[in-house]
Amino acid sequence: MKVTNAVWEERNLGVSCYEINVEKDDLVTDLEKAVQAYKADYVVVKVPTGMVTHLFCLQKKGFLFMETMALCHYNLREDLCLNSIQERMISNMKYEKMNNNDLDELYDELRKGMFDTDRISLDPHFSQEQANQRYIGWVKDELERGADIYKIVNNKNQAIGFFAYKDVNKNIAFPFLGGLYKSANILGLGFSIHYYALEEGRKRGRKKSMASYSSNNRISSALHMSLGYILEEQFYVFVKHSSAAEAL
Repeated sequence: MKVTNAVWEERNLGVSCYEINVEKDDLVTDLEKAVQAYKADYVVVKVPTGMVTHLFCLQKKGFLFMETMALCHYNLREDLCLNSIQERMISNMKYEKMNNNDLDELYDELRKGMFDTDRISLDPHFSQEQANQRYIGWVKDELERGADIYKIVNNKNQAIGFFAYKDVNKNIAFPFLGGLYKSANILGLGFSIHYYALEEGRKRGRKKSMASYSSNNRISSALHMSLGYILEEQFYVFVKHSSAAEAL
């Protein structure tokens, strides 16, 4: 079992937070001790799928189910299969590493609420503005840790979306976040985020590219499956707010 004091959530959301990651060999008694020992305004517990006894334990202790997260990968030795329409779209786009002005544009887009299916956006204890700021904080933290942020540009040299990229190791790429800007969100261009993120992994000589998505985001779930990503693991996400937070 891994327990993390998520200090970044206090900055982003204004609440103290612990994240408890249950592993497959952890007993229910281990989980009971952990949720008793680690108290905070907001506690998040992630449990591998199938550990039903642990789920009952969490529910008895007042935790609420928020989502199922899926971790998957794409084999970078294989080309992403695009249809003729997608190939035509890609021929009119490109991707570039962001400069400071591009990052400011990204932060503005994030403030507009690019993402609204994550557990913070959907949680009535938090506002959409808090969820938006959390994404900005995440991007800034990852930039400090060496991640790269890329913009996707159309044939009019307008940025239509982005992806954030980091390497897990010399073999594994992890484009951990990406999305379309509001102005492009109805044009069916979501596949381009994956296309260019995979291309960057290939350029760097990686063998596979990781990705994750929430069960709350039906569009993302369908897109990953349609593009041929291979599911590796899933885990349930439960949360609990302290009495002080619930009073909000």
